[in-house]
Amino acid sequence: MNIRLHDTRATFITIKLANGRTETWISDRTGHRSSNQLHNYKRAARKVAELGLGDFAPLTGDNAGVVSAASRATGNLSEWREWATLTLD
Repeated sequence: MNIRLHDTRATFITIKLANGRTETWISDRTGHRSSNQLHNYKRAARKVAELGLGDFAPLTGDNAGVVSAASRATGNLSEWREWATLTLD
């Protein structure tokens, strides 16, 4: 199964909507300019909320492998951690 970068963006939006983040908060991080663009994710977000799947785990400790892989992909660990902290907080 191939996972595209856009798939991770869609997952991020869905999870954050399901966990109560506002459209403004999401738009600031994803670049979506209208509610219509986010509307496509709301149905999936309702399902995630109904299932009680929760939010993303913090990118520390047990997730060191994820951070390491991301740093290799971006070539800059500190820049990636800064982005992840701003995005996921």
